[in-house]
Amino acid sequence: MSYWQSLILGIVEGLTEYLPVSSTGHLILTQKLLGIPDGEGVKAFEIVMQAGAILAIVGVYARRIGDMARGLMGQSPTGAKLAMRLLLAFAITSIIGLSFNKLIKEHFFNLRVVAGAWIVGGLAIVAVEAWRRRHPSGRAITEMSLRGAAIIGLMQAIALCPGVSRSLVTLAGGLLIGLSFSAALEFSFLLGGITLLAASGYECVKHWKEMVAEIDAFPALIAFAAATLSAWLCVRWMLNSLERFGLLPFAVYRIILGLLVIVLISYGIVTE
Repeated sequence: MSYWQSLILGIVEGLTEYLPVSSTGHLILTQKLLGIPDGEGVKAFEIVMQAGAILAIVGVYARRIGDMARGLMGQSPTGAKLAMRLLLAFAITSIIGLSFNKLIKEHFFNLRVVAGAWIVGGLAIVAVEAWRRRHPSGRAITEMSLRGAAIIGLMQAIALCPGVSRSLVTLAGGLLIGLSFSAALEFSFLLGGITLLAASGYECVKHWKEMVAEIDAFPALIAFAAATLSAWLCVRWMLNSLERFGLLPFAVYRIILGLLVIVLISYGIVTE
């Protein structure tokens, strides 16, 4: 993998990881367009590269993360409560993910599935936004119940299918259980950080040899740095702008992109 290819992949990862557009789907499409071989090492590299996006969350939510750490040490009841809910949601997703990981990778990691998921996800956003307008909510993140956390964990498991978007389903899940937009966004970000950390570590251990054989250290560092910076910028933008603009622009983007990819596949311009 060349330096410029790793730079592009890092930027794509950082910009799309926390937006409701599916970073995995965008990485698959980018890989196809750049002509990068589809080896196990590259797949692992793409997931490990997501560790750069974790740093963005740590930087933005350092105070909240510190409060949860104190909570786990018995020094902050509110921090302990939120940490337990994040761990519950993560545990549910992990159990489902480990159970179906091989099946999903074998049958769903192709552009046709991704394109379909983009379109369906776009239509789902329209439905969620319509529901949100009829059911305004304002519960804080500290008011989330264990049941609500479990629901979000189950919904996050849907995003194991590439193209769905982990950010989309967790944000939608938070809204559907009554969280305010900002609270749902924060829970989605924090849960994403834990999920990405676990996924990165798992893939790094499982496919370390393939990754080292196929990817040089310097391109990996370039991708990691690009993902970190672009993810940080994206998260800051979302916190300042997403609640004002809503999710509908992403619905339009997803539907148009999904239809475009289907056309490109049909004409043989890109392969599945």
